[in-house]
Amino acid sequence: MLTQLHTDEKIQKELILSVFIIMAALFNILESTIPKPMPWFRIGLGNIFILSSIVIMGLRQGMIVGIGKVITSGLVLGTIFSPAFFMSLSGTVLSIIIMFFIWKFFRRVFSLIGVSIIGSIAHNFGQLIIILIIMKFHKSIYLQIPFIILFGTISGFITGIITNSFLKKWEVHRSIPPNRE
Repeated sequence: MLTQLHTDEKIQKELILSVFIIMAALFNILESTIPKPMPWFRIGLGNIFILSSIVIMGLRQGMIVGIGKVITSGLVLGTIFSPAFFMSLSGTVLSIIIMFFIWKFFRRVFSLIGVSIIGSIAHNFGQLIIILIIMKFHKSIYLQIPFIILFGTISGFITGIITNSFLKKWEVHRSIPPNRE
């Protein structure tokens, strides 16, 4: 009986990860069709599921969802292994590490919205690193930093509010005992 419960929990965790990857990729793909005020500006709605997985399950699962989102989106959008793919991958990995670190050690200082804002800005800086490499460290790219911080704050705030709402609903749902019929 104990082994069956452990197996059921493992299967449930894998299903949740799969759904989170699919939802993150789907939001990312749909968001790519929306016109943007700046070529690189996106709200990052797929990141709702990355931050949620960090909060619910931890760093490893957050990485699985984030990298799964990048690979799946890259395959569907035809950007796999392009500069845009590596920009997305670097931003995603950096933001996940930073969001996990802040959530784990500083959650009394930063709300989930604050973690999301910092993660969004970190994502943009992760992308900037790839741009700097591609452009061979051209100094003009540094002029983008104020915009990166501004748009990162706005998108992180929006994503943080939605993630906060999602996690509140998740907690209510998870507190309902499973139907054993």
